[in-house]
Amino acid sequence: MEQIIADVAAFGTNLQAKNPGVKILIAALARKKHGDIFIGAVTSSTPFKFKLANDEYNSVLSQDLSSPSLGGSPQCLTTLTNAHMDFAKSMETAEGRREVEKKLKICDGILEDVNNQIYTTVMGNLLGTSLQYNDPGCTENYCNIKKICDRLTRGSDAALDKLADIYNTNKPLKPGYYCRRKTARLFIVTLKNRMSNSSRRLGYFDACNIAGFPECSSGSCPFYTSKSWVDFYLMLCKEGFGLSKDEILKNIADFQQYVEKDLDKTTNILSINGDADPWYPSSITKARMGLDIMWVKGASHCYWCGHSDKDVVDGILDVVNKWLA
Repeated sequence: MEQIIADVAAFGTNLQAKNPGVKILIAALARKKHGDIFIGAVTSSTPFKFKLANDEYNSVLSQDLSSPSLGGSPQCLTTLTNAHMDFAKSMETAEGRREVEKKLKICDGILEDVNNQIYTTVMGNLLGTSLQYNDPGCTENYCNIKKICDRLTRGSDAALDKLADIYNTNKPLKPGYYCRRKTARLFIVTLKNRMSNSSRRLGYFDACNIAGFPECSSGSCPFYTSKSWVDFYLMLCKEGFGLSKDEILKNIADFQQYVEKDLDKTTNILSINGDADPWYPSSITKARMGLDIMWVKGASHCYWCGHSDKDVVDGILDVVNKWLA
């Protein structure tokens, strides 16, 4: 009995997490599949459309970086894009690779491996923070779009030098370390470790099995576009979990069929999305009978999950009361 109570407490704690992630998808599917047990589900920033290559994710991030209402600007987006283009150009020669390693405090020789070049830059890693969780009220240096764009549009130093300053500030070296030793190969070792319960490993396992990955294509993505992100992720899935591309495509298709389009005819669903969330194109954004939609202006991925927003709370209460009437 003590273990059962502890399990219930752990379940409740996870449901209250600031970034609930897949748990909200589970709640919506529980309502869909077991409507006699669950009266409804409130989903926040929840993807319901799944495919191997998600082209919309970085398109929304680009819009965010150029949006004055979020502290961005077209100049900011251009500078960030140019910085990654300079990174790509430097990867063409050994001299350029050594120079970039020095700027980013990466150990000599690591960028000789193309996979490490992608691993270093994928998902905008050189910003040292995840813009999908953009927090206008954060206090750290370069912790949100406004502060990052302020740095990228200030001063006469080169675009890549500005980006390196942001990266080194947000990701300082650990005490006793003189350079960064992170490599794609070391990460694959983590993925292979079946005893590991790290959230990052579990997140990749989920992506490899049902969710797919953001792609970064030239013209719609401000990050490193010289190599395909999806090809890199497929390599991680194969090396880390033994999943082939065909298996991944089948798994994604099977799961999409299980979810159905926009939860099909499931009722008592409230889908809440921020219009600055790069995941919103994958969510449910059109209302229908039994499915309500709420937009949070300027909000990033599930921003209201960790910050008080009276309008969101009132909106949820109104919809839930309608379900209970």
